[in-house]
Parts: sequence; C-alpha cells; structure tokens
Amino acid sequence: MARVRQALLLSVLFPFIVLGGVDTGQSQLLPPTQLVASYNDEQSITLRWQAVPGARYYRFQISDVRDFSVVRTDALVLQSHSWIRATVAGLEPGKDYWWRVQSLANGSESQWSPPVRLRMETWSVDSPDGLFPPDGATLGFG
Repeated sequence: MARVRQALLLSVLFPFIVLGGVDTGQSQLLPPTQLVASYNDEQSITLRWQAVPGARYYRFQISDVRDFSVVRTDALVLQSHSWIRATVAGLEPGKDYWWRVQSLANGSESQWSPPVRLRMETWSVDSPDGLFPPDGATLGFG
C-alpha cells in the first residue's frame, strides 16, 4: 500500500477533490496524452495535458519515486476544456519528481499515462557585474 503525502495544491484552475479512492472498472477510456509541465518558480509547477474524449474527470499523481510506491499528491480535476491544467506548489528545489494522469468517467478509469519526470531546479538571479556604480549611487528620473 502506497503512503500518501500531500503537497500544497496552490491552485487548480478547475474544481478538484483530493481522493481517498476511485472505483476501478474496465473501460474504453484512453490515458491522457501530451503531458507538459511549466515551471512557475523553484517550488511550483503547472501541469497540462490533452483532454480525452468521453472523460469527465482526471486523476493526477506526483511521486518522489518512478514506481509511485510513495505518492506525494493525489487529486481529481474536472474536465472543462480541451487542455486540462493544475498548478502544484510545495515541491522541493533540486529534487526530482514523477507525475502521471488517468482519465475517469462513470465509474470507469483508463490506464495511467506513462510517468513523466519533473526536475525542480534551484534558481538564482544575480545582477551582472557593472550594473550598479561602484559608489552605490542610483539614478533617478522625474
């Protein structure tokens, strides 16, 4: 049984429910495709995927390990448009994660999408040398 650790769901652009479980059953649903992650900052990402015909909801998971034996985030997103998106925060900079998505409709579920790796990079922004005068003076316009 997988341990579940919850990350802070910063914003999901569509209603979501954190899952306790989903009814399993045979289905004709396909797993979502074209999984894309956009990095907002060093602790936050937006996940996007192509909608699947016939799906009403999508379940996405984020894990610390590729086999998903430890699940960090497990959430349900309502379909609304042809591209579905969810923003997740609370991820650790410098760490790798894996994410996957599953289509759901009327008690049926698809197979999981192939897992996609996320690498949370540590960012730093330094000012280039010579940008500020050596005496600390600043310019004012007015």
